[in-house]
Amino acid sequence: MIKNIFNLGLYFEHVSKKFKSSIAIEYQDNEITFGELNNLSSKIGNFLKAEIKNSNLVCIFNDKSIFSYAIMIACLKCGFPYCNVDPNSPQKRLKKIFKIAKPKIVFSFKKINKELVDFLEKNDLKTFYYDEQSFSKKIYNFNSSLKLNKVLSNEIAYVMFTSGSTGIPKGVAISHQNVINFIRWGKEQFKITRRDRFPNLNQLYFDNSVFDFYVSLFNGASIISIEEGIISNPFNLLNYIYKKKCTIWFSVPSFLIYCLKLRAIEYNKFSSVRNIIFGGEVFPKKYLLELFNKLPDKKLTSVYGPTECTCICSSYEVSKNDFNNQDYLPLGFPANNFSFEVVDDNLNEVEVGSIGELLIKGPNVGIGYLNDITKTKEVFIKKKKSNGFSEIIYKSGDLVYQNQKNLPIFVGRKDNQIKKMGYRIELEEIDNAFFNLNSVKEALCVSYKDELSVKIIAAVVSDASEKEILNDLRKYIPKYMIPDQLIFYKELPKNPNGKLNRKKIKEELGI
Repeated sequence: MIKNIFNLGLYFEHVSKKFKSSIAIEYQDNEITFGELNNLSSKIGNFLKAEIKNSNLVCIFNDKSIFSYAIMIACLKCGFPYCNVDPNSPQKRLKKIFKIAKPKIVFSFKKINKELVDFLEKNDLKTFYYDEQSFSKKIYNFNSSLKLNKVLSNEIAYVMFTSGSTGIPKGVAISHQNVINFIRWGKEQFKITRRDRFPNLNQLYFDNSVFDFYVSLFNGASIISIEEGIISNPFNLLNYIYKKKCTIWFSVPSFLIYCLKLRAIEYNKFSSVRNIIFGGEVFPKKYLLELFNKLPDKKLTSVYGPTECTCICSSYEVSKNDFNNQDYLPLGFPANNFSFEVVDDNLNEVEVGSIGELLIKGPNVGIGYLNDITKTKEVFIKKKKSNGFSEIIYKSGDLVYQNQKNLPIFVGRKDNQIKKMGYRIELEEIDNAFFNLNSVKEALCVSYKDELSVKIIAAVVSDASEKEILNDLRKYIPKYMIPDQLIFYKELPKNPNGKLNRKKIKEELGI
């Protein structure tokens, strides 16, 4: 256990000295040791300090290359919060993110669209293309010695943007101390050693990547960074997992289901994998049982945790007994020093077996939403303890009940938030995107779950074709938010107060 270390820069430097000659990252045909990665990140850190002052945020269009991981570590060392951003997001959404984040520097592995470049220049943002040879030469001229003890434990380490109910993305701010607790719990819970090899399946702007990045590198294990081209073909991916002797798998359930349906999962391809971890959405029992039977001696672990609570805050190991009922898997046992509470609308605990909202409290509960005090106060609440003091608790919005073992069982969402392909989506953000289309008079989204995944239906009033509408919609929201189906109405049902009636639409559609 690493003690008396209060920021992630010091943490990584300690790990790097301990595992100096071990491989930290493998990417394509390249690899870098912990010692080399530590030096590279310090050089980038000195470059950052020469370019910006104070604790300004840094945005990264991240390609999962060695250099991009080094930039993240450099930010941690300097006390500059970083934010990984999807380079394929619509320009309008990226502009919203930059307006909230207010970064001073944007790193990109490829040339940025001119419209966005003009926006960045107008807002005095510096852009650096870190795959260019000239930039690499510039970095290597900087010193590899960097002072690391000035960053406090309660300062922001990273910001992760999620879908927002008003059409404005929310930037979840997570502190150095939040992540340090997460790293320590991850090591203990999943028994991580220097021999472990993590395939980074998750995009770095996606919350699940927090596990890949921190629980591996900051515990002396290796990251095997995998390109999108390999991940998009399950057969190639599983061959790669086998070839690279990966030991820890972490993905959303829907990706494992996709692999199962293609019959890509074979026992020998998982010969080196000791733990298959999944989270971010519900895993239907039908497909979970198929995976369980295909890989009988592999540990299958379900994990749970909102972005606001540093990626994961509970875990549950699947056993044969879990297939004796139709309930969802329990959300699991809370991480160290964590606890769950199931409450009614007045924040009073409900009886075991009764449905209520899940409250989460513990050291991984984040700081709040970046530059948004109002939204922060809505869900990061102060609750008085029996000793008179208050503690910060996160209102998850997840509706659960506790089983006989006091483990929470998920039953649904309190609001209109859904999870699809592991992405957290507010239906209102999609509604809001429709408002930008001149061809659409009214629109409202609903969702339902079939045996495979969550589906989104948009009820619309429009004279345009479905193809035209969806093409226009792609300018405002990412691919994973695009509705699966449009239902055309002459007029959408409304409540007596004139508001669009989402519940009525679901009733009419029979979902």
